[in-house]
Amino acid sequence: MDDETLAPMADALSATLAVIVLLICFFILAQVVAVSKQIETQKLGEEKYLQHQLDIAFKELRTEGGQLRFYKSFNTDDSSTQLVSDYLNGVKANCFDCESFKIISNYPAANASKHRSQRRGLSNAIKLIPYLVKEGMKYEIELSNDSNYYFLEVEPIENK
Repeated sequence: MDDETLAPMADALSATLAVIVLLICFFILAQVVAVSKQIETQKLGEEKYLQHQLDIAFKELRTEGGQLRFYKSFNTDDSSTQLVSDYLNGVKANCFDCESFKIISNYPAANASKHRSQRRGLSNAIKLIPYLVKEGMKYEIELSNDSNYYFLEVEPIENK
């Protein structure tokens, strides 16, 4: 074959190869878009991402600012029993006429998913219920997401 015959064939072959490469690229791009739509993105918290105050002193259960603060969860052992009882007696002493109290349990979503943090916050509130029942206090539970650390707070909500 001579150059006059081979040149158009080479041009047609290179154009065909370019079209095939473009089709493969479009197919790959379509797969990437389809997979990216399947990935669920979640916000951290509700509308705020992070506050500037972080609790990085991972101590045992402690009272601070009218709250019981701890790292992720607190143990219901003998060392925490006295602290929780003292805290609840202080809350009851602040409101003599109060009959019902609200347990506010925080669930930060900074180190876990929102669903997992909510479950942990709820389980922390449930751990506090036996102490309230022992003190003869009626209760409600409220989950909150306003800080980047776990805490439990008990507030009066009803008068006799």
